[in-house]
Amino acid sequence: MKIFNYKILTSWFQFLRILGKRYDVIFYYPQHFNRTNGENPYFLDFIATCKTYKISYLLIEEPSIESQNPRNKKALAFDMFFLKIWILRKLIPARCFSNFEKREHLVGKIINLSSLGHFRAPVYITISNSMGGVLRGINKKARIFDYQHGIINSKQPGYFFNGEATQLMRCNTKEVLVHGLGFVKPFMLVDAPYYKGKVHPIGTSSIIKPKINRGPHILVAMQIIETENRSQAWFQEQVDLLHEQFVLLEKNKAYKNRIIFIKQHPRSLQRFDMSKLFQFPFVKPYDGSDESKSIGLHVTFFSTTAFEYAAKGIPSLFLFSDLIPEGKTIFEDEYQYPYKAIRTISDWLEKIEGSDSTEIDTIMTNWYQKFYAPYDENLFLKLVNQKCLKIL
Repeated sequence: MKIFNYKILTSWFQFLRILGKRYDVIFYYPQHFNRTNGENPYFLDFIATCKTYKISYLLIEEPSIESQNPRNKKALAFDMFFLKIWILRKLIPARCFSNFEKREHLVGKIINLSSLGHFRAPVYITISNSMGGVLRGINKKARIFDYQHGIINSKQPGYFFNGEATQLMRCNTKEVLVHGLGFVKPFMLVDAPYYKGKVHPIGTSSIIKPKINRGPHILVAMQIIETENRSQAWFQEQVDLLHEQFVLLEKNKAYKNRIIFIKQHPRSLQRFDMSKLFQFPFVKPYDGSDESKSIGLHVTFFSTTAFEYAAKGIPSLFLFSDLIPEGKTIFEDEYQYPYKAIRTISDWLEKIEGSDSTEIDTIMTNWYQKFYAPYDENLFLKLVNQKCLKIL
């Protein structure tokens, strides 16, 4: 409670420092995205462009009680207003509105008044669809973009529901910034009438420079996030699928010198029991050492990290089952992953050793480039400047 009060006071003093200022762009994101030196890496390109072209901006961080990630010292702590929003949601009856977003608009109007209009901007850029309705209530004429932070498929709950754009997107006239043309396709397949002209392949630089090197070992990217609405059985299925693979690999003495490094998800609380995986002598926790970054094969279920490794020409093995089908339904079926027939770690190691390395490298990088393009600064300037011709 003492820490919580401290952040409320911090938020208040930070707000006092922006009194009298107005911004062309406001970036808004939840605390758990602080993944690089206590900062949110996803906005770095945009912020660098704003600095270069003297576009005024404000970076706002939404607090999270559950997140173990540090607070961003370069962002305005939104704690005080986040508490106000929480109280308003409790006090204002939902039954008075046709849907949740309509109530959010009223909350946004109240926040706009209580903040003296200091959070009113012509352009908002969010991550994870945060506060879309509140921001729309703060400025009904603003342009609101949500920036991609993971993979997007035709069943992405934030963007699609029952074969069309979600209420969150439609009611707030939200647009989407994606990493490449490959991620535009799901929007056009599901709801082209709404999303046409609203999905922009702005690219990214963060995923194009993965800190890995081609080598002999194997990295497993876990997707156990205890705070997500998933069953214990879903978490256990990941462990069981990996255990099956490790049993098969243990029988193949040709690869006894290979090490499998298990890497937890950045948002994992690391509380789920995975001890039976570490009973194998060739399995170790990922520790960031040079050895753990010397990777020739990546194993996951449906993690974005598959693209990171593809950028280096390194293939991925997707594990799936009836309980966790996304490796097949998303990567193999929807994203047309080029290697579908190889189903075990042992078979992949045999394929890697028996193939021309440039063949796999070329196939993987070509697939990767369909989904991830370099950051397009000109497109960012175009999108921002269209609204900075002032609608305030």
